Amino acid sequence: MRSLPFLLLSFLLLSLSLPVKAAAVWLDHNFHSLTPRMEYVQDAAGEREWQDFSQWGWQPVASSPPQFGYTQSAYWFRFDLRGDPEAVSHAWIEISYPILDEIDVYLIGENGALLDSVKTGDIFPFSTRVLAHENFLIPLEKVLDGAATVVIRVRTESSMEVPVSVLENITLIERSQANSWIHGAFFGAIIMLGFYHILIFLAAGDRGFLYFAGLTTVMGLIQATLWGSSYHYLWPGLPAWNEYSISVLINMSNFFGIMYVSTVVQIRERSIFLARLFNAMAVVSLGLIALSFILPYQEMIRITLIAALVTLVMGAFIVLLRMYDRYLPAYAVFAASVMYTLGSVAYILGKLEVIPNSLLLDNALVIGQLVQAVLFGFALSLRITVERNLREEAQRESAVAQDLLLETERAQNQRLDREVRSRTRQLEEANVRLQQMSATDALTGLYNRRQFDETLDRQFELARRQGTELSVLVIDLDHFKSLNDTYGHAVGDDVLKQTAARLQTVLKRPSDRAFRYGGEEFVVLLPDSGTTAARIVAKQIWSAIRGEAMMAGNQSLRVTVSIGIATEKPGADSEVATLFQRADAQLYRAKEQGRDRICVD
Repeated sequence: MRSLPFLLLSFLLLSLSLPVKAAAVWLDHNFHSLTPRMEYVQDAAGEREWQDFSQWGWQPVASSPPQFGYTQSAYWFRFDLRGDPEAVSHAWIEISYPILDEIDVYLIGENGALLDSVKTGDIFPFSTRVLAHENFLIPLEKVLDGAATVVIRVRTESSMEVPVSVLENITLIERSQANSWIHGAFFGAIIMLGFYHILIFLAAGDRGFLYFAGLTTVMGLIQATLWGSSYHYLWPGLPAWNEYSISVLINMSNFFGIMYVSTVVQIRERSIFLARLFNAMAVVSLGLIALSFILPYQEMIRITLIAALVTLVMGAFIVLLRMYDRYLPAYAVFAASVMYTLGSVAYILGKLEVIPNSLLLDNALVIGQLVQAVLFGFALSLRITVERNLREEAQRESAVAQDLLLETERAQNQRLDREVRSRTRQLEEANVRLQQMSATDALTGLYNRRQFDETLDRQFELARRQGTELSVLVIDLDHFKSLNDTYGHAVGDDVLKQTAARLQTVLKRPSDRAFRYGGEEFVVLLPDSGTTAARIVAKQIWSAIRGEAMMAGNQSLRVTVSIGIATEKPGADSEVATLFQRADAQLYRAKEQGRDRICVD
């Protein structure tokens, strides 16, 4: 995945360069990148033998490092070395791309004799390597006192990228130490972020924290695999799994990324269609994880990268939409993506020597990834803050409304005290009308949510004393928000009124009550009714609403409902809140199963 920008920029540099004659590399205490000294030959059939290397048409390598994309061909590389045992006692060839499958290295003396050969690659167990190191290392002790030609054959299912260098033993140690603290800091931060957010998920139950923990963990594993650390420390004896791991981990990253973005920027608040599309992409990612164990790696990695690109474009589109809505967490997600992009660009420019490379630039991609993870966590926390502020604002508005109501009641009491006895009856009638208004919904004429709470408590206690059953039906109009958005709120209000009227026609017993619970949601309370009776009433309601089109304005609309049913015979330990929660859970199940249906607890 990271090789694509390298290939594009390297192609430009290749087109502007001129071939030069490769000169031998002296083994000394310096680090030598061998790209300017290397030549290569493509072996499409994979049938060449090293003994014939002097007869091949070698071409100079111009890109740094040598890259040839995803290919079925093997590639041969060669360069010359000169050693001086008085200058250096231990030296290594380093191939610093840990996911190459097969590497055959031949050290050939000036007389054409084979001095040494090494076979390595990530298809072999890690324990077979000459030195336990993430990169591939080939010892050069046998050429320290003379000249030699190095011939390397590489074949891989991954991208053909072959960064080759020669370095002395102490330089290898210094480079390893310089990178180890950065790698350790990266993995430590990733593990801490993932573990911390798992704990928050366990405490709060918010799945956004779980998705974030999964995303950071998988991002860390992907980087560990690209560095070779995972093969070194996590699964050194599983070369087969090492081959599948990149595709599996990238698709896992796509899945967790989709679910994280969907949660943190609240896609459903913007568009139910886009939310469903995102969920479909998540299912596709899970399917691609399974396919990673079936399809060939090169075919699978192309599909995976295409899916990742589609996911990236969709995620960017959603984030920009939510930024347009001025939704604050979307800005944090955008900033995280920008930081990762800047880190990627800096890393590529450093590798291409457009800007002077350094230890910082060499790890710019990792730093950008770590900053991205931190900002992703911040976006999640910001979403929680936004939701808390909205709840607090709603509570403040409710408190103001309650204060106004109390003030109104006090004023009424004062007027009642000042009124003469002759108007007592009129004031009592006015008070009754006021109570009726507070107990009913102004739009539909049904009892409101407040009256439902009081009635449910009363009927629950009555059923407990009498030993009878009590049923609750929770009813929700399907796709009502879409109807409102399409035809306008006036049409939506007409639909709500007609729905309430049809509810009333179904309920025959005086004890059965219908309530408008809020928005497009209604509740029916059926005292002394078991599951069978509740199911019959629910079926009648379902048929009454969907059976005949509703005329709203100039529109003829077919409306359907989803219904959840729960029944309980209250005992000594029963709780009234549980009964409604069970019915609401069945409503949620009905919606998950496709809406326009009845689900019974």
